[in-house]
Amino acid sequence: MATNIPSLSPAQIAALDSAALAALTAEDGAAFTAAQLQALSTAQIGFVPTRALAALRPAVLAEIESADLRALGTAQVRALTAAQVAALDAAELGALDSSQWRALGATQVRAVETADVQALGTTLGAALAPAQVASLSTLQLGAFAPGQWQGLQSAQVRALTGTQLTALATDALNALSTAQFAALAGSQVARLTTAQVANLESTDLMALSSAGLRSLGAPAVAALDAADLAALGGRLVQLTAAQVRALETADLATLGTAQVAALAAAQVAALTHPQLAALTAPQWQALGSTQLRALTASQVAALTSFAVDALAPAQVAALTPA
Repeated sequence: MATNIPSLSPAQIAALDSAALAALTAEDGAAFTAAQLQALSTAQIGFVPTRALAALRPAVLAEIESADLRALGTAQVRALTAAQVAALDAAELGALDSSQWRALGATQVRAVETADVQALGTTLGAALAPAQVASLSTLQLGAFAPGQWQGLQSAQVRALTGTQLTALATDALNALSTAQFAALAGSQVARLTTAQVANLESTDLMALSSAGLRSLGAPAVAALDAADLAALGGRLVQLTAAQVRALETADLATLGTAQVAALAAAQVAALTHPQLAALTAPQWQALGSTQLRALTASQVAALTSFAVDALAPAQVAALTPA
């Protein structure tokens, strides 16, 4: 039929029956003009085989009526090329229903223009499966508006890859809700850069799961400021020994006495000599006998006279090196 397509008028195309449409070849599809494509009804478009649809020139497909696009079956949508998807504008993409969006493969999803990603608004996030969110390029994610980030479900947030997370700008991270931060897996939190962690809102830091909190790298923990540590409150005890050693001495000195009293023995034993020297008198006085007995011989030997003088007699008696 390829030799006939160029000679058919839009009216003749509109008169083709299902059998004629089903017989269209890839060569036929390549010969279609925009006017001919627009002449097809929503009932007819469903009979066009995938071989013919995939052969449509991107500029031709870009002229498809939104109603016809929405009439495509999932197999037809899946057959579209990346170049064809890239040619569709936000209005056309917005006409796709959730089943059509879910039919798109990773290459097709990555083909959506960044301008269209932003123009689609929360429609895009609502339509994509978690695996499709994971296939978005860093440029596409960079085009997300705050509302689009906030519209992602927990499963979609958990699908974000380390590469995607590492590339996120501060504004994007801060657009996430505390519930979304709570959804992050430890392996995802571990991919956050020091600069990203340093710019997190304290409420977002507090929202991290225990596994997420323990997954922060030592440089990231060192980037936490006094306000962040204060916001963590009793959750400071969830930090690993390596993370405790990474705390800046100036920030450690700002810990409340309740936080110091709640430190695990292993955390106290992990403190470096400069960190111990930075503790204030009230902080030393907040340490219990179990914590003091956890101090190593090296730590005890390095205690300053200020630290020893701050201790009560019962605390001094507990200074038996582990």
